[in-house]
Amino acid sequence: MADVETRTLQLGDEHLMDTLAHLHAKEFGHRSPDARKKEMLQHAQEANKTEQQEQKTNILSQTYVALKSGSLAGSCRVCQDDFDGLRPEYTPWLATLFVLPEFRGQKIGSRLVEHASKMAQLHGFEALYLWTPSKGLSEDMYKKLGWVTVEETKAPHGDSQEAIIMKKVF
Repeated sequence: MADVETRTLQLGDEHLMDTLAHLHAKEFGHRSPDARKKEMLQHAQEANKTEQQEQKTNILSQTYVALKSGSLAGSCRVCQDDFDGLRPEYTPWLATLFVLPEFRGQKIGSRLVEHASKMAQLHGFEALYLWTPSKGLSEDMYKKLGWVTVEETKAPHGDSQEAIIMKKVF
């Protein structure tokens, strides 16, 4: 998959931020496209500022994108908390993994997960956490990538569905 690039969302990627903000709002709900874009822009500004000051970028506020032949194929992010503060002992989190429908089945999601895991490891973390609806296709994908179930619980964000929390140790 040499024609797939995974990288950090950066200043200058506002067109990608617009697209992602709308896709994420539709797929994940809970926040408006404007709020999601504002968050992505803030994270890109923070990353740019730390790079200019030759400091380490804060891994806990990064969005990663996958581009296939230059087109947006998917995204994910790493954040300090993706479970509404209910599991403070688990950090950092892989969150909002999303692959556009036309790119599904091409291992784009796996590439994004591996990229985010690599970045967390490079920044000194020993593990990464995520939550996903239980008994779903994503659970199987994560298991194939070396993730293990930590607990079964209810999903956060006021959702009543069953979920599992998974962990990847580096």
